[in-house]
Amino acid sequence: MAPVVVLDAQLRHLYVNPAWVRVSGVPATAFLGRTLGEVLPDLQSPDDVLFEVLADGQPREATIAGTTGVSSPLGQRLWRAVYHRVDLPGQGARLCGIGVEISNLRRYLDDLETAHQRLALLDAAAAHVGTTLDIETTCQELVDFLAPSLADVAAVGSSKRSSPVLPRLLPASCGCARREG
Repeated sequence: MAPVVVLDAQLRHLYVNPAWVRVSGVPATAFLGRTLGEVLPDLQSPDDVLFEVLADGQPREATIAGTTGVSSPLGQRLWRAVYHRVDLPGQGARLCGIGVEISNLRRYLDDLETAHQRLALLDAAAAHVGTTLDIETTCQELVDFLAPSLADVAAVGSSKRSSPVLPRLLPASCGCARREG
């Protein structure tokens, strides 16, 4: 069930449904006659958007972010809400807001962006490191890639391999490449 609220022209609550009570952790009676900021000061209330809806009657969407009285493993929670002006004869303008929590969607999008950044980094590494079979060149390419993109300082060393598996690929003395940057 979606949270639903009805607000007066001063953005004071006239009605909150059980879904909003559940997600906010605050009883309905605590909302009545008070603004969102008075009841839940840790939520960012979109007051400017709500006053625009009251002024011109055009429905608008807004995002509400912050924490409520209900603990969440997500930390800050997000709701996307749409607000409509309702004109009642003899009672003036009211706002009706209906919302949906999008906290998990935001986390999903953040995780997706992180994965995209990691894949882009791996793609860049594949394009710039190991362009030759020369071990010293590859070490230098690795250092050049690491220092500006992942670290302030990078050092890559290699040692002579005692196994006879690839004796011709290793030079007699393997060097070390360093870079600060």
